[in-house]
Amino acid sequence: MKENTELIHLDGYYYKINGKTVKTINPPMYSGSIVLFDRYEDFLLARSGRYPGVTYGTDRLPNQRAFEEGLRRLEGGHLARAFPSGINAITNA
Repeated sequence: MKENTELIHLDGYYYKINGKTVKTINPPMYSGSIVLFDRYEDFLLARSGRYPGVTYGTDRLPNQRAFEEGLRRLEGGHLARAFPSGINAITNA
């Protein structure tokens, strides 16, 4: 498949609007700066770096994960990560 059409063949996103199915190639947008935890124990896991879910509102939200997966597939890589800032990328490298 040609690179310029690869993106439109990635997993689609399905929604129901007024009872009709709508399929898009882009995920819904999520934004947030504060993550709320259901339990205090989850908060403690997040502080220790052992919480499996989202721990910060600009990190690993569904639209970021979809971007990373699209980039990984386009480049034929094993894993891709995107970061909200250069210093964040350097810290995680």
